[in-house]
Parts: sequence; C-alpha cells; structure tokens
Amino acid sequence: MAPLRVPEVREVGEMEIWGKSKKQVNYRPAPTPEVRCDHCKFMFPRLSVGGCRLVRGNIRSSDTCEAFTPRGAEGGAEASEGDL
Repeated sequence: MAPLRVPEVREVGEMEIWGKSKKQVNYRPAPTPEVRCDHCKFMFPRLSVGGCRLVRGNIRSSDTCEAFTPRGAEGGAEASEGDL
C-alpha cells in the first residue's frame, strides 16, 4: 500500500495554506448556523464535505473552528471568542 501523501504546507503572506490541524483550531460542530464552515471564506467547495485553505483534512460544512472568517470579511483568520 502506498504511503499517504500529505499536502505541502505553503506560506502566503502571514497565512499558511493547510498549515493547521483540526485540533489546533478547535474544529467542532457549529453552535449556530452563522458560524458554519459553509459560511467561511476559507471553505471550498461549499458542499456538505469540502476542504479548507487553512485546516488539513475533510471539512464538514456544518462544523466550525477558531479560524472561522465570514465570507466577504476583511482580514485573515483571526476570530474573537464572541464570533464563535
């Protein structure tokens, strides 16, 4: 069996592409619909299961994490506790 290929981590400005684990960003079920991954600017494609530009692995649209940033928002992955 071939070894699992891990995507290369790249830095873009101050943001690392696929640089975080789910544990590092406290990936979990979303407490409210407003903070679901499918409303985050880093999720692609916005299907029931997709990917994230910051977090490695399959991402469920109904989950969230501390890097949540609403689509159309300025800035990077900094979110305050009140936003989650």
